[in-house]
Amino acid sequence: GDVVVGGETYSAAQFHFHLLSEHTIDGQYYDAEMHIVHVAPSGRLLVVGVMFEETEDDIDNEFLNSIKFEQAPETKSGEAVALDGEVDLGFFSDILGGDFYRYKGSLTTPPCSEIVEWFVMAKPSTISPSQVAYFKEIFPGVSSYRTIQPLDFRNVLKSSTVLGEGEGCVAG
Repeated sequence: GDVVVGGETYSAAQFHFHLLSEHTIDGQYYDAEMHIVHVAPSGRLLVVGVMFEETEDDIDNEFLNSIKFEQAPETKSGEAVALDGEVDLGFFSDILGGDFYRYKGSLTTPPCSEIVEWFVMAKPSTISPSQVAYFKEIFPGVSSYRTIQPLDFRNVLKSSTVLGEGEGCVAG
C-alpha cells in the first residue's frame, strides 16, 4: 500500500525481518522486528517497523504462517528473494492503527544512508517459540542486527493514527 508523508507518496516495495529487534521501546528489545520498506520517486525511504513478542504458549502468528518461506531458494544471507502471491498486511490493522514512534534516521545496513523516515509501531504483534526457531533455521544470518545507535540531535516523536474501516495494505 501507499503512504503519503509531507506531500510525498511512498509505495511498499519489500519487507524483511530481524531477530532480535533493531529498535528498543523503553529499553526493551523484542524477539523479532519486521521492516516494511516503502520507496518514494525521489529515492527517499519510509520504513514501518513492527515488533514481535514471543508468546509463552506455542500459538503461531497467522500472518507469518501465510508467508510461503519454503518457496525461497537457497541464497546468500541478506539477498532479496521474490515470493509468489500477495501478502496481506491487514493482519496488523490494530497495530498500524495505533501509537507509533517517528524519527528521521538511516538504513540499518551499509551504507547506513540518512534517507529514512522511520515509523516504529508501539504495540507488538506475537510470534511463537517454534516460529522463532524456524526463522533462525531458515535465516541463519538474520540474528545479526544493528546495535542501538545514539540519538545525537534526533527527536523521536510519539503519535497515534486511526485507520478507517477496511483500510490496510497489501504487498505483492
